[in-house]
Amino acid sequence: MPPVVSEIPLLEGEILYSLALFEDKLGFGIDAVIGHYKKCIELLPQNPRALHNLGNKYRSLGLEKEATVSYQRALAADSTFTHSAANLAVSLIAQKRWKEALRATRSKVPADHQRPSKVPRGRKLHGKLPHLN
Repeated sequence: MPPVVSEIPLLEGEILYSLALFEDKLGFGIDAVIGHYKKCIELLPQNPRALHNLGNKYRSLGLEKEATVSYQRALAADSTFTHSAANLAVSLIAQKRWKEALRATRSKVPADHQRPSKVPRGRKLHGKLPHLN
């Protein structure tokens, strides 16, 4: 059964997200990767993963202000996204915005995310996946 018309932007956004991930892993140009994350975010503005990864790409280019905005948007979409909270703090430190960085490190994280035994599923799988060279 074909997708319902209202689901098409969601599907397209997820495809763009996946495309950006694969392009990044395969070493495609950073402009293409950033472009696909941006298009994904246009369709799915509350996708914390795309916002977080876009922030990472900006940081890799030294664009700390843009990275900060992306991490803040990711946290606005999902306040439990601890990777964005950590990267936000690092980005703020790079900008010498000390007080804001300190506040970012003190953001509320649900108790089940604080236990060391709670490893995100992707990290458990990471060691089992072949590396692309």
